[in-house]
Amino acid sequence: MTISHSILHVVFNMSAAATLRAALQHAGRDDRVIGLADSLSFGPIDPPDPALQTAWVDQELEVSGWDEVGGQATSFWDEALSRTHGRVAWLTRRSTQEYAGFLELLWRLGDAPVEIVDLADAVARAGDPGAPNLHRVFSLGELKPSIVSDNQLWSFGQHLTSDMRAACREQWAHLKAENAPLRILRDGALVSAPMTYFDPVLLSCATAEWTKTARIIGEALCESWTEGMQIGDIELFARVRALVAAGRLQCRGDLLDMHRGALRLPAEAGDDVPGACVWWMRAAAKIASHLKLIWPVQSFALKDLCFFFTEIMLLSTRPTPARGAYRDRHETRGGDAVGARCRSMAFGSADERLGRTVKSHGPGLPTLRLRWW
Repeated sequence: MTISHSILHVVFNMSAAATLRAALQHAGRDDRVIGLADSLSFGPIDPPDPALQTAWVDQELEVSGWDEVGGQATSFWDEALSRTHGRVAWLTRRSTQEYAGFLELLWRLGDAPVEIVDLADAVARAGDPGAPNLHRVFSLGELKPSIVSDNQLWSFGQHLTSDMRAACREQWAHLKAENAPLRILRDGALVSAPMTYFDPVLLSCATAEWTKTARIIGEALCESWTEGMQIGDIELFARVRALVAAGRLQCRGDLLDMHRGALRLPAEAGDDVPGACVWWMRAAAKIASHLKLIWPVQSFALKDLCFFFTEIMLLSTRPTPARGAYRDRHETRGGDAVGARCRSMAFGSADERLGRTVKSHGPGLPTLRLRWW
């Protein structure tokens, strides 16, 4: 089904919204795109009150400035619900942020019409041009705008059946009733999880040697992304501080800056352990402004993705430069090594597993086959 002009595209993270805006402009379309900066993959969702979310983020994640995100979210929902027709929701069910936002949209819409572009079965190519390594697309924000427009991904819009819509509402009702700290992916569905769910992953990425905090968080992101984009660095960084406070990790340097601190597993008795991080933990409440929120200009998904993919080439016949524009803008030191390990662990020999999701329409120009459940 081809989507018409003069429509409202509803996107559930800001980097994906920016990608779609640029792609539509490249295609000569004047469609309106709105993005949600908030993430309903963590924090309270019943009721969906921005003030409650702000208080939770301040207490659990020790991040200030969430009220700005709450204000943007209110405007987003007002506009998303204002249309009576011409509304398209973009997501991949491999991102907890996008999936949760989409379920909340369906909950608020009731029976109002909406078309869906779900990229859960889209595949992309990672690595050098011509490399065979395919991976699942976890977010529209991974892709270059030219790839989106060249493949006219908006042409994959589909209407939900009544059974699909009912299943989504039932799933979200269950999650709202549990109102857990986290929502994660399990077997393709969102399920509730405690705040400590990823603690074992963080601990498994630490060793007896001092390792940069950002490196451990990046490794933990890779380990957790086998099914999809499960969690972000903000949440994992908060858990690192909690594990240090509980004595399950030791630190040196600045615990409020993941690039200026280091972690290791608890040392043997008698070892000289720096005490600076203990002071930082006690002072954190007083200097929380050091963790000032930056989501109004850089989203949850965009911040996390900077660790990983060195090249994104989704079904493109155009020559691809050695460095993608996305990576040029958001490269993180150490990203190459972390990204290579992430792709190896999460995807393996993905060509055989994922090739069936692409069907050819002539030499060099395959298109996507998108499926629901």
